Amino acid sequence: MFSKMIDPRNPVTKVLSNIFDLAVLNILWILFSIPIITMGSATAAVSSASLQMIRDKSNGVLVPFWRAFKESFKAVTMVWVPSLLILAALIFDVWYFLMVQDFITGAIQAIICGVIILIILNILLLLTYYICLTVLFENTVRESLRNAFIFTLSNPIRNATVILLDAAVIVFSLYVPLNMAFPVVILLFFGVSLTIFLNCKILYPIFKPYISEEAAQHEDNNEV
Repeated sequence: MFSKMIDPRNPVTKVLSNIFDLAVLNILWILFSIPIITMGSATAAVSSASLQMIRDKSNGVLVPFWRAFKESFKAVTMVWVPSLLILAALIFDVWYFLMVQDFITGAIQAIICGVIILIILNILLLLTYYICLTVLFENTVRESLRNAFIFTLSNPIRNATVILLDAAVIVFSLYVPLNMAFPVVILLFFGVSLTIFLNCKILYPIFKPYISEEAAQHEDNNEV
């Protein structure tokens, strides 16, 4: 009976293993994101490991994380850095309209902030697509960006689900009381990795028909 419990094919064992891997990935993401310029590559590494878990190709996360981090660094950083500057400017705009200026109030203020927040969420969606395409396929930066734009403008149900999920996580992170241990622990060990895993789970069916043998082999090379 005990041997059945530790059998990796056992559903319970698989779930527990995935939970442990997600906790490890979240800690790795935090550590590798301390220089904010590497946050994009850290996100790509977590996305790569998550896609391997989804495809039942995972055999640990440490080596796949490091390999994906190194392999995606250049392509992801080239897009992440300008995106970070744009996101920072948009977040500043929201803060300014809500907390500083007082000449635009009421419904107009809410509409302006709502539009800016929607733009932010769509940029995050575009980055999610770009990162997934970068770790799944051997394309140029231009090709991956083009395909990411195409996917962002299509698949409205899945895109809306990802946007709502990301928005919920952001709101939860901003408003969770720091004196409540359980939600803080959840954020510390699963806040980013679980969100990325769920995003990949939602979007993977879109990529699956396009995955060639070459792309599958490329991802297999990241395994332990």
